[in-house]
Amino acid sequence: MPELLSPAGDMTSMYAAVNNGADAIYLGGKAFSARNLAQNFTDDELKTVVEYSRLRGVKVYITINTLYKNTEIHDVLVFVEKMYKLGVNAFILQDIGMISEIKKHFPDALIHASTQMTVHNLEGVKYLKNQGLSRVVLSRETSISTIEEINKKLDIETEVFAHGALCVSYSGQCLMSSLIGTRSGNRGRCAQPCRLKYDLLKNGKSIASDYLLSPKDIMTLEILEDIINSGVTSLKIEGRMKSAEYVAIVTKAYREQIDKIKNKENSVDEKTLKNVTQIFNRGGNFSTSYFNSYSGADMMSNKTPKSTGLQVGRVVSFSSSREECIIEFEESLVPGDGIEIWTVQEPHVGTNISKHITAGQKFPVNISGDIHVGDLVYRSYDKTLADDAKRIIKTENRQMNIAGYVEAKLNKPLKLKISYKDICVVKEGGVAQQSQSTPITAEKILKQLSKTGNTPFKIQYDKFDIDENIYISVGELNSLRREIIEEFENLFINSIKRTSNLDFKMNSEKARVVKQKLTVQAKNISQLKSALNENVSRIYFEYNNDINEAIEKCAENNIELFISFPLIANLNDSISALENLNIDGYLISEYGQLQILEDIGTSKKIMLNYNFNIFNNLSLDFFKSKEIGVTLSPELNFNELKDLGTQNSELIIHGKQNIMITKQCPVGIYDAKKSNNKYCKNRNNKDSYSLLDRKKVSFEVMTDCDNCIAYILNSKTLSTYSKFEDIKSLNVEYLRLVFNLEEPEYISETIELYTKMLNAESVMNRDEEATYGHFYRGVE
Repeated sequence: MPELLSPAGDMTSMYAAVNNGADAIYLGGKAFSARNLAQNFTDDELKTVVEYSRLRGVKVYITINTLYKNTEIHDVLVFVEKMYKLGVNAFILQDIGMISEIKKHFPDALIHASTQMTVHNLEGVKYLKNQGLSRVVLSRETSISTIEEINKKLDIETEVFAHGALCVSYSGQCLMSSLIGTRSGNRGRCAQPCRLKYDLLKNGKSIASDYLLSPKDIMTLEILEDIINSGVTSLKIEGRMKSAEYVAIVTKAYREQIDKIKNKENSVDEKTLKNVTQIFNRGGNFSTSYFNSYSGADMMSNKTPKSTGLQVGRVVSFSSSREECIIEFEESLVPGDGIEIWTVQEPHVGTNISKHITAGQKFPVNISGDIHVGDLVYRSYDKTLADDAKRIIKTENRQMNIAGYVEAKLNKPLKLKISYKDICVVKEGGVAQQSQSTPITAEKILKQLSKTGNTPFKIQYDKFDIDENIYISVGELNSLRREIIEEFENLFINSIKRTSNLDFKMNSEKARVVKQKLTVQAKNISQLKSALNENVSRIYFEYNNDINEAIEKCAENNIELFISFPLIANLNDSISALENLNIDGYLISEYGQLQILEDIGTSKKIMLNYNFNIFNNLSLDFFKSKEIGVTLSPELNFNELKDLGTQNSELIIHGKQNIMITKQCPVGIYDAKKSNNKYCKNRNNKDSYSLLDRKKVSFEVMTDCDNCIAYILNSKTLSTYSKFEDIKSLNVEYLRLVFNLEEPEYISETIELYTKMLNAESVMNRDEEATYGHFYRGVE
C-alpha cells in the first residue's frame, strides 16, 4: 500500500496527522517553504516534531521548495544541515541548483522533486531520477494512465495529490500573483488572484462572469483503488494552511479507506464522504482532479472560491416582511450548527441553529436577505464534527511496535530485552525468588511489562522464558519497564541523528560577456519574416508547416534558428524528427524535453526557457556545466540580476508575459461548454478572448489548441527600452524580444527600437501601455 502523506502547518496539525494515521508528514520552517503564509515551525519546534513523529514510526519531509536568491543560499544550506542532523527523512525542493548542492554536501540525503518543478511525463521523471532524486511529486495535471506508465518503466518513487486544493495553473508556471503585485507563488507567497471574480470577454463582449479561474478541491476516496493500482508510492493530502480539524478528519478518512482497500474492500462510507465535504470544499462538492479527466466545467467552483460545507436543504418559502424562511432539511442539525443560504446575489446570508432538526423536516428560521424559493442551504459549521475533530486531535494513540523478550528464572535477575531493527536494549532487574504463597504467572508478568501507557512504543513479547512458582513484585516490573523504555527512546533518537560539517562557498567567478545580442521569439512565419534584421542574432520559432521556409530565411540572413517547444506538450516522437533539420538549436520548456534531447544525443545547442525558474548562481552553474544556456527568471530585479548572468545566459526584455499556463481553458469551458475530454468545438477559432478583473484590467487569453492548453497574458507589455542602459550593464549575453499576437509591423518597429538602443543611438518614446516587470521591484 502507498504511504499516506499529511500536511502540518503548525504543532496541532502535526499531532492531528500523526495520531490519525499518516505514514509521513510534510512541513516547513519559517522560511523557504512554498506555503510561507502558513504558521510553520521554528527550529526548536522542528526538533520536537522530528522526535515525536519518528518515535511513532512516521516519516518527516521538510519543504524547502521555493526559489532562492543568491543572498539566501547560505541560510538555506545551514537550515538543511540542521534538519539533516536532526534526522528528517527527506527534503522537498524545486530549485535544481540547490538539489545539486545538497547532494554534494549531504550525499545520503533523500530529495523529492516538488510539484513546482512541473514534471508531468515519463521523460521529465527520468531526467530527475538521473540527477539523483529519490521521488518526484507529479503535477496535478498528470493522468492515471501516465502515472501508471511512469511507475512501470522507471524505478523511482512517485507522489500524487489525492486530496485538497487544486491550482488552476500548472504549479511552478504561474506568475499572476507575482506580476499583479509582488507576492510570488514560486516563493511561497501566492495571493491567489485566481480565486477572484473575472469576466470572460469574446471580441470585447462579456460572455461569462464569475469565479472563472477557481477550481474545486480534489477528493479521490471513490477512485482511490485505481490510483493505488497505478503504482504510486505516496498519496498526498494538501492543506498546510488549513485547520488541524481538517487535517484530522481528512487524514482519518484516507487512512480508513486505504486500509479497507488493503482488506479487499472498496466501498466508501457515506458518512466519511459527508465529513470530508463538510470540513472543507469549494463549490459544494469536489472533483477527482485530472486523474480521469483532461479538464472541464465540472472541475470548476465558479460560483464561490470559499468552503461551503455540506448541502443540507433548500428554501421552500420565504416572507421578507416576517423575515421568515422555511427550509426543507435533508440532513439532521443540532444546536450550535451554522447554515448559509446560497442566494443568487452575494453576499450569501446565514444564521445559527438553536434547536434539533431532523432530516426531512421543514423548519422555519428567522433571517433576512435576497432569498428565493429553491435557494440551496449549506451547513457552514458542523458542531458535532468539530467536537469530534478536537477530540481525535488530542487522542495520542500512535505507537511503534517493538519486539520484547523476557527471561525470569528462579534465583536469577529478571532479564528484559527490547529491540527494533538495529536498536537493542537489555536490562536486568531484581532476582526472581521462590514463591511463598501466590506465585506471579507468566501472563501477569507479560501484561505488566506491556503497559507502555502514553509512551511511543507498543512492546510485543513473542518470546519469553518464565519459570513457574516464582515471585517478582509488580513495582520491580514497572520500574524495569520504565527504565528500559527511557533508555530505548534515547537510543532511538540518537540513532536517527546524523553528523555533518558544512563547508560552502559560492562560486563568484564569471566570464564577462563581450558582446550582447538581440534574439526574437516568433510564433509564425510572418512574424519571423518581420524579424529578419541584421542585428538579430537568433530567432526562436515554433515548429509548424513553415519550418523549411523559416530555415531558408534565417540561413539567407545569417541568423541562428532555434525550434521553440511549447511550454506544456508531449513531444517524444517529434523531437527526434527535428534532428535532421538544418537548425541550430532548441528552446526547451520542461525537463522531459531536456531528457529527450539527451537520449537522442543531440549535437545542437540547447537554451532553457524562462519557466525553468533559474533564480541563482547554483542553478545557472548547474546547466552551465552541461553547456546548456539558460533564460533567467523574470521575477528577479535589476540588483539581483547583477549577481547573475554570464555567457550563454538570456533575459527577456520585451513582450507580453505569460502569467498562467492552464488546462482549464476559459474559452473551452465557458464559451464552448467543454466536457472532460481534450479539445472543444472552438478549437482554432479566430475570435479574441480576454479576462477582465474587478479593477477593469484585461488579460488576453492565448490558446494552444494543438496541445489544448491556454495561456493568460499580462495586461501590460514588458518594455525596457527606456531603461536600456541598465539592461546593457548586466552580464547577460542574449536579450530576447518575445512576440505572441503582435502584427508584423509592430515587430519590425520594436526590433528597430532595441537595435538603436543596443547601438547607443537615440530613440523616440512610443505610446504603449507598458511595464518594467520586476526589473525595479522584484518579488518578496
